[in-house]
Amino acid sequence: MIQAKQVGMVLSFLWPFFLACSGSTMSSKPAANQAPTERPMIEQVQEQAQSFEGKAVTIEGKFKGWKGKCAGGPPVTRSDWMLEDKTGCIYVSGPVPDGLSAISPRDEQVSVKGIVRINRSGKGYVEISGR
Repeated sequence: MIQAKQVGMVLSFLWPFFLACSGSTMSSKPAANQAPTERPMIEQVQEQAQSFEGKAVTIEGKFKGWKGKCAGGPPVTRSDWMLEDKTGCIYVSGPVPDGLSAISPRDEQVSVKGIVRINRSGKGYVEISGR
C-alpha cells in the first residue's frame, strides 16, 4: 500500500514537469523574446523611420484603401493600402482588414499591428502578416 507521504513526494517531484508541459508560467512578465509593441503616430514613423525599422508597432487611424494622401507609390505591391491619422499617411503592405474594401474606403477606424520597414526612398511603411 502506498503511503500518503510517498504520494506527496511523487507529486512534488512531478509538479514542475506538469507546469512545463502545460505552458504555464509562474511569472507575469512577458517572455524575453516578445518585444513590447510601440504605438507611435504616423508622423513619428515617417520622420524617424530609421529608428523604427524592424520594430513591432500598432498604428491606429482611418482606413483609406487606395484613395489616401500618401506621397509616392505603394512600397511593395499595387495592393498596398493607406492608413491616415491626424499626423499623416502611411502605407500598409499586407491584406486589407476583413470587411473593408480598398476600392471604396469609408474612413473606417482601424488598428494594425506590424513591423516597420523602409522603402527605397527612405519612407517608412508597415508590413503586416496574412490572416
